[in-house]
Order: sequence, then structure tokens, then C-alpha cells
Amino acid sequence: MVTGRVLEPAEFPELRDIPTGVDRVVVAADESIASMDAGVLGASVTAQADGSRRNLGIVTGIDRFRNWVVVDLIGPFLTQQNAELVVHQ
Repeated sequence: MVTGRVLEPAEFPELRDIPTGVDRVVVAADESIASMDAGVLGASVTAQADGSRRNLGIVTGIDRFRNWVVVDLIGPFLTQQNAELVVHQ
């Protein structure tokens, strides 16, 4: 598990190259991610809110040198794909 804060792309020259139309955030981890391996790519990113866990996106990259985790947000992607929520009871 990694905790951290979302970085503002305008504050970091290396983040200004995020392509337009890509819903992506970069999180500065609070602790070292040096031991994190490529197996984390594709892992879900969740948040606790109002007593429930919500899926926000997936890990698409890691930068061990900067201690950053790159996350592509899932909500905008699902909207672009006209995804529908289907619940079977």
C-alpha cells in the first residue's frame, strides 16, 4: 500500500508532457517505493470515502528515483467507452 499526494503538473516540468485527453495523475509517495516491482503495474487504486472503498484507476507507471506512482483514472475512461453498470441480484 502506498499513500501520498497528487502532484500538480504545472509545478513539475517533467509532468507537463502528459498528453491532453489522458486522464492521469501522478502521486508523490509518502514512503519509499524502491522495493516496488513491475508487478504493481495494472494494480487498482482505491480510496476510502464515506465508509466505502472506491476504485479510482490503475497504476500505469512507477518512478523509483522520484518516488512517484502514475495512475490512469478509470472513471473518464469508462465514460469514453459508454460503459454501463450492470448489477445482477
